[in-house]
Amino acid sequence: MLRALEFFGVLPSKAATSSTFHTTAVVAHPVVTDLTVCIFSPTVPPSTCELDPRIWHRVEKDLYLYTSQQRAWLYVALANEEELVAEDLLVMDIRVGEPNPSSDHSWESRPGGIWVLRSKFSGKIDQAVTEVDVLFGVDAVDPRPQWTLMRSSLQLNAQPKVPVAKLSVLHGRAKPRPDAWSTLRIREDGKFKIVQISDTHMVTGVGVCKDAIDAHGNDLPESEADPLTVKFIGKVLDVEKPDLVILTGDQLHHNIPDSQSALFKVVAPIIERSIPFAAVFGNHDSEGIHALPRAAQMSILENLPFSLCESGPEQVDGIGNFYLPVLAPAPSQLPLSTLYFLDSHGQIPSLIHNPDYAPIKQSQIDWFVNASQAQRSAREKDDNDNRFYMSLAFLHIPLPEFGYRRLSIRNGHRREPTESPSFNSCFYDALVKGGISALGCGHDHVNDFCALLPQQTQQDGDKTPQPGPWLCYGGGSGFGGYCSFGGKRFHRRTRVWELDTNTGCLKTWKRVEYATDRVNELVLVESGAVIDSPGKEDEGRRYSDASPPTRRDRRREESPEAPRTARSRKTADRHVAFQGTRTQRQATIHPIFRERLGSGRAGNIGALDDWIARHGGTTSSYEELPHRLRISKKHQPMTPSERVIELTKTNGFLLQELAYHKDTRAAEMRFLEKATKLRADIEGALADFDRALEERSKARVDAESILLDYWGIDLGDGNIEDSIFEYFLL
Repeated sequence: MLRALEFFGVLPSKAATSSTFHTTAVVAHPVVTDLTVCIFSPTVPPSTCELDPRIWHRVEKDLYLYTSQQRAWLYVALANEEELVAEDLLVMDIRVGEPNPSSDHSWESRPGGIWVLRSKFSGKIDQAVTEVDVLFGVDAVDPRPQWTLMRSSLQLNAQPKVPVAKLSVLHGRAKPRPDAWSTLRIREDGKFKIVQISDTHMVTGVGVCKDAIDAHGNDLPESEADPLTVKFIGKVLDVEKPDLVILTGDQLHHNIPDSQSALFKVVAPIIERSIPFAAVFGNHDSEGIHALPRAAQMSILENLPFSLCESGPEQVDGIGNFYLPVLAPAPSQLPLSTLYFLDSHGQIPSLIHNPDYAPIKQSQIDWFVNASQAQRSAREKDDNDNRFYMSLAFLHIPLPEFGYRRLSIRNGHRREPTESPSFNSCFYDALVKGGISALGCGHDHVNDFCALLPQQTQQDGDKTPQPGPWLCYGGGSGFGGYCSFGGKRFHRRTRVWELDTNTGCLKTWKRVEYATDRVNELVLVESGAVIDSPGKEDEGRRYSDASPPTRRDRRREESPEAPRTARSRKTADRHVAFQGTRTQRQATIHPIFRERLGSGRAGNIGALDDWIARHGGTTSSYEELPHRLRISKKHQPMTPSERVIELTKTNGFLLQELAYHKDTRAAEMRFLEKATKLRADIEGALADFDRALEERSKARVDAESILLDYWGIDLGDGNIEDSIFEYFLL
């Protein structure tokens, strides 16, 4: 029974226990007394590294980064500062890769090329080592105050492509974070500048950039990605000198073995320049077997210098739903702007779209509505200041409205179709009611436009249609993520936002590789109100409609909440009742089809296709239209070799998914088989036990009868013990 529980993971096996039990003990005020490296492999029994779990604590990072059958772990011996005595030895210094130094000190060798210097407790721990961590990669950095990253890497004989492991050491106690940067304030000139950095896609190690181009647009060979990203971010920050940096998701690439090392590289150039920063998560940040969950990543961010990141309320879906007020210049406590941050979750399995993403949840919408109303109520109570108030919101995955056909792109480019949730939870309407001036997102790396979706809702009794919040892409900043589409490469970029609370103006522009000036500068808000600045619209704009949509129109035409794919054809047949000639059918086709098709080319589009498209879906006939072929990621012009590669990838994905389902089904069948066998074994054991009891009782009765017959004792009404005693007494 115990073996069965071990097999299914209910109880840990002996081998697992020997390598994981070191994480249970907690030391309140730790001081390092020793450290070592233990290597486990199929040929080395776990007993070769048996350590006392009350003293030794494992750093939960495989030093081989899960690339080998072997596992190597750093173990640190900790003691409680309050329990130290004069005879206790403390680690005062650590070196890696150096021979025993010729000095008066006694250095001790440890596995992995580690040397430790220990001395007796002197009553103070200011110079003693109190924490040890492991980071990976030749480009690893540690932005934590008072931490020292070793230059030399551990000597582990790992594969050449595995990022090297480096120790990072803390001497003494880390000083508490100052609160000087915890409050954002407008500058004395009334301005506040934000740099939005999106989709850095950092990895463990330097990574690879496959689609960089030079200043003239010529393709560059493959190069190390993350150093280029750090350099680009640093240049932008040096030029703009912002008051706040906002990371809008996909800071990390998917399936990386150590999230902490990659995360430190993203924020290091920001912390080095003493700039406050906030962050939201993207769909890739927590993807992968060994990736840290969002809560753990947020905990790391929250404890870094200049971080304004927050986990957000526990009752709200996601990690990182919070807002930051921006106050007037000191010493005023009057807020002049509010910045909202929301977790846009990640990819979900779907039969509607591939890929598909989770929408903004209702708990998040309720939280935002309550928070924005509270902010508005607080402003209404304070009528002593006539300054303008502007609010912005940031998330990673764009809302479905970013892909609407009625969207008016006023600046920048749409170079790829918008990837957004197929289900529209109508968070955009909450943004309109909340008075948000602009919404910034990332996710689609080569989109960098700002656009408006006109509204017909009445605001403050004004019946004139008012434009809604600006919808702006940040553009991809990282060299580790893609920055090409349809065979064409583009430069990396960031978006800059500047609020002027004196004039009620909000501007935005981009900083692009190799460009010395601002790119696509645009005024979004004047005198505190969103304005539409008609100009030359982006030639890559997908749709063009003159009339602004109502909420009902948007939900009916854009949101895929009704039957919406060819899969729903049977359902659609119940809703579409149409009889007539082919000419009559074409006469009822949606104007969008006629506009895109031209004359005489609507023969394949029928009422059924029209009905599905009106409800946010698509059909094979609709996807074959010329404008859909141009914008669809699934129908990009490909060479035969590219098509073969694409089909191979798709086939591999389907095979993996099939294998997953087969493995899952096989595991279920194995579990059922083992459970059935286990039940049969238990029932058999119980039956054997009953038979043994019965045989034992019968044997006892037979033995008693033989004994009584031998002595000639008549049992009578008494028991056998009393009868034998009476017999011998007489």
